[in-house]
Amino acid sequence: MTPLRIDVHAHLWTAEYLDRLEHLGKSDTGTQRGIGAGEGPAELDHRFALIDRTGIALQVLSVPPQSPHLARESDAVLLARVANDAYAELVARWPDRFRAFAALPLPHPEASLRELARACDELGMVGVGVTTTVLGRSLADPVFHPLYEELDRRGAVLYIHPSGEGAASPLINGHGLTWMVGAPVEDTVAAMHLILAGIPLRYPGMRILVSHLGGALPMLLRRLDDHLAFESPQTPERPSLAALRLWYDTVGHCHPPALIAAAASFGADRLVLMLSATLCPTIVAAAADRGRCTPSVAPAPGTSSSGRGVRRPGSPSRCASLPGLRPAVGDPATVPTPAPYDVCPGGPDHRRDGPGPRCAAGAGRAGRTPGTSSSRCSQPPGNATRTSVPAASAASGTSS
Repeated sequence: MTPLRIDVHAHLWTAEYLDRLEHLGKSDTGTQRGIGAGEGPAELDHRFALIDRTGIALQVLSVPPQSPHLARESDAVLLARVANDAYAELVARWPDRFRAFAALPLPHPEASLRELARACDELGMVGVGVTTTVLGRSLADPVFHPLYEELDRRGAVLYIHPSGEGAASPLINGHGLTWMVGAPVEDTVAAMHLILAGIPLRYPGMRILVSHLGGALPMLLRRLDDHLAFESPQTPERPSLAALRLWYDTVGHCHPPALIAAAASFGADRLVLMLSATLCPTIVAAAADRGRCTPSVAPAPGTSSSGRGVRRPGSPSRCASLPGLRPAVGDPATVPTPAPYDVCPGGPDHRRDGPGPRCAAGAGRAGRTPGTSSSRCSQPPGNATRTSVPAASAASGTSS
């Protein structure tokens, strides 16, 4: 079976959905208009032409940052249904082009669980898309734990994208930095909230996918481990280990060094492709003839060729599957352990807790030589295609 290349960071907003959000008080929908990410015939033709040039088989559509996270439950439920029904129609019309992450009426837990069931069981969604915060709430807030429990039971994807609120910092939002700096800060903070709360460990079947290479995480793993004991001692496992329970899309804004850092920190098997067809067409198109860091996936058992879930009598309800994001983290033994560190710029007496006696900046994961970034990764569980770090850099693209 020919492997599929799947773009997991694919924005599409219908005009009706954005108009309804604006009517309910959202004042920033203009950011998502006029960028080629709509449902119009010309926009779709351009999208299809570009994904054909780049060898992309499927795009997984999602609405963040314009999510239906609204204070009034009835409004949030209505907008979530509008978004999901529109996506279901697009998937039904182009089953060989699209899948979708469901929009949920957060922060309302019971309504969100009902919409999740409808989206997965009736509409064939492959998971849910949420923003890094929900009306100011951290994703680690206990109000969301019932949702995570259900996603874990279904083996579904939790896709996380910045909300566009600059991490609620006036030093970001008040200085024209909301997206250029604020977005990766939001990615970093959201991922760390989940890690510090032990969410990836507690719900191993829920496949957490973080946007933008995880923000600053690739550069911070060593620092996070070193500071854990005195700053967040209640954390159930080292951040450098917990980070390997997550996946990260390859939005690096056409900057290969960022992708190299993520591949060296997480391993290429934890990176999944994005295309961003609307915002970086020249460089993304050039990637068609170069190496990629992509999941190779095939239709999963229990799904039809259209991607809609096939319910067998007596079988548990699940979401349709993206097999390239395999929940291989249920057994801690399946999570790679970082290699012992060899040399530390902090001096020969600078020691740390962890698998090795000393820490070292630049020492990679097991199988890599400290100070290098081009050693090969071993084959991951399932069919996912892994690649050397330099080849992976061609997958870098741009998006919001």
